[in-house]
Amino acid sequence: MNATQQVRDLLRIHDLRLVGRIGADHLFVDGCDICPKPAVMLTETITLEGRGATHEGGIYCLGHGTAAVDLLMWQVMDEITVTVPAELVASYGALAA
Repeated sequence: MNATQQVRDLLRIHDLRLVGRIGADHLFVDGCDICPKPAVMLTETITLEGRGATHEGGIYCLGHGTAAVDLLMWQVMDEITVTVPAELVASYGALAA
């Protein structure tokens, strides 16, 4: 199973615009943008426009990240990239099995 499918399964979102990535632990040293919990999810959205593309992103804990991605699914985005640490995907896979 590739990284995109693992992240889609983790978030229970199977939209084709969602691209999943597994990131190194040093990417997740900051806290959530919304609360003081440790961050475990990075998001980046790309919206194509007439003069180029708009890139926006955020860093979230699992709860706020899942809610943020869910909200992004309802907006007009061309690509939504979600990066999570390998340990999060591994622990979810162990729970799902």
